[in-house]
Amino acid sequence: MASLTIQEPDKEPRTITLGTEPLVIGRSQVKCQLTFDFLGLSGRHCEIVQAGETYKIIDLESANGTFVNTRHVADYYLNHGDRIALGVIILTFNNESQRQPVKSPTAKSTAKTPAVEAAAAPPPQTYAEPTFIMDGQKLREKMERLRSGKIDAVDTPSNVPKHPVGGTAKDYAKAANEAARKDGQNTAKPKDSRWLFFAIGFATALILALILAVVFVLIVKH
Repeated sequence: MASLTIQEPDKEPRTITLGTEPLVIGRSQVKCQLTFDFLGLSGRHCEIVQAGETYKIIDLESANGTFVNTRHVADYYLNHGDRIALGVIILTFNNESQRQPVKSPTAKSTAKTPAVEAAAAPPPQTYAEPTFIMDGQKLREKMERLRSGKIDAVDTPSNVPKHPVGGTAKDYAKAANEAARKDGQNTAKPKDSRWLFFAIGFATALILALILAVVFVLIVKH
């Protein structure tokens, strides 16, 4: 026989038996079979219905959501020992006669967090081995962001001086600086030739001015 153990703040736990009829849970004493005077609940918050050998809880589009084992769910097939969080109210599903656990293919998780229980801890972070696929300035900038200490291996471009596996970050930073210097030499811009055109134009204007001056003098003399 399946049942729910109900835990409310400042009250002794109590147990109710689940039957074949749906059990609607919420604040409305007219529309619900199990009611709680708690503002965090919607009028019709969720319902528990029989589903084969077990029961399923269905969220009725409640404002604050329904949580099973700290996960926000839309509908969920309950297993013995599952904890349902409805704000500060905790319902524990008991079904010792259940033969085997039932999976909930339609259960979904969202970003919501239960009002009382903490969300599941995030998975530990993992870091991939450092791999460099850039050269020159970009490689140097990448190297500057590396933490100090030894690095297992670094894949460097062909134009970067290579160091033995296990070299320190300082060694690789030095190699990056060397590569950046070579890149600067290879990609140097051609010299600006505008000064040459300026000089030619200035000389031409000066010659024309001298010619005009000579012509003017000759005209005045005659």
